[in-house]
Amino acid sequence: MYRRGVIALCAFLVLLTGGCGRSSGPDDGSRKEEGAGVPFEESIQIAKGYRDIYKKAVKEGADGTLETTRLIVERIGKEGYAAIDYDNQVNMQNPDKVRTFARKVEEKKEAGVSLFIVNDGGGFTRYDLKTADGNVDVVKSSLYWEGDTPKSDYKEEYRTKTWVCDEEGYLFFERNNLTGAGSGRVAVRLQPVDDTCRALNRKYLLPTGYHQNNMFTTDWNEDDYGNLNLYDLYEKLYMMKTGEESPYEFAFTGRTYEVPEEEFEAVFHDFFQIDNQMIRQRTTYHEGTHTYQYRPRGLYDKGTTPDVPFPEVVSYEENGDGTLKLTVNAVWPKKSLERAFRHEVVVRPLNGDGYQYVSNHVVPSDDNVEPEWYMERLTEEQWQEYYGGNG
Repeated sequence: MYRRGVIALCAFLVLLTGGCGRSSGPDDGSRKEEGAGVPFEESIQIAKGYRDIYKKAVKEGADGTLETTRLIVERIGKEGYAAIDYDNQVNMQNPDKVRTFARKVEEKKEAGVSLFIVNDGGGFTRYDLKTADGNVDVVKSSLYWEGDTPKSDYKEEYRTKTWVCDEEGYLFFERNNLTGAGSGRVAVRLQPVDDTCRALNRKYLLPTGYHQNNMFTTDWNEDDYGNLNLYDLYEKLYMMKTGEESPYEFAFTGRTYEVPEEEFEAVFHDFFQIDNQMIRQRTTYHEGTHTYQYRPRGLYDKGTTPDVPFPEVVSYEENGDGTLKLTVNAVWPKKSLERAFRHEVVVRPLNGDGYQYVSNHVVPSDDNVEPEWYMERLTEEQWQEYYGGNG
């Protein structure tokens, strides 16, 4: 029964989540004439207004960088629009326009606003938002570049199913149906975030995140690793260490690898102050061959949902022993939560650009959600049942 249920769930998700992601990026459709018509021509003119930034970035090989995205967001903001980037790594320009619009939604008055979310290709998604009687209607359009020519030729319209706005935090909204690609969820931060917090988040939290691992959802420290699953972390740490994907990848048919001990242990030594004995106690080690058994997640433990929260460092402090304590909120667009739970991560900066993870502590709260997106790896018995011992 368990096996058939998981297969059915996976098939459903394949059909449902072709374009799901953290956010669709906000689009707009109302400048001087709030929400009127298809804003293709206006969008093209806006893009021409920052074409110098885009062309310079392409020439210098800096297109797609955070700095280029920031410059584009700021340039659009100077034109009087609300603008932000796809990954919420740049403070929103003109957030008060969105806040004012949100108040009109609450008051059930008529209003409109245009919101731009810049992507790393130098284009943007534009949301033209109009409200009346408490409803929010959206005209979503997009702009991209062909060479140094901006193109805008796509749009869709819908009424929002979800509209949640905390003027001191996030705006969440999503479409009222699942037609088209993705869920149409949008999550944009209205309140500015300290640049140092953003940098710490990009360095220490985002590379691991919450997807298919329990590093930040369970309590552990260097004296007691608790329920921390090292197998969950191997592929992520391998990428962080080498800049390349692990060669031991997901397989529908199931597969067991024997990883040389030096290769396996090295990724943990780079990011944890942990000895080999502890690694071997928490994994399957074969002393005769000096290898670790490694089974990538497969069809039956890949996970139940692509809608995973993302971390956001909201404060930090320097400890007397040279470590940093980061206070982190898990932002979950699926549930329109800017704090699905809060946790404290301690890291130890090393010489150069290196660092080690020291501990994680989930701050207790009655409002904390359970990490329903996380699925435990198969037990040995389940593996044998599903894959019949195939290696």
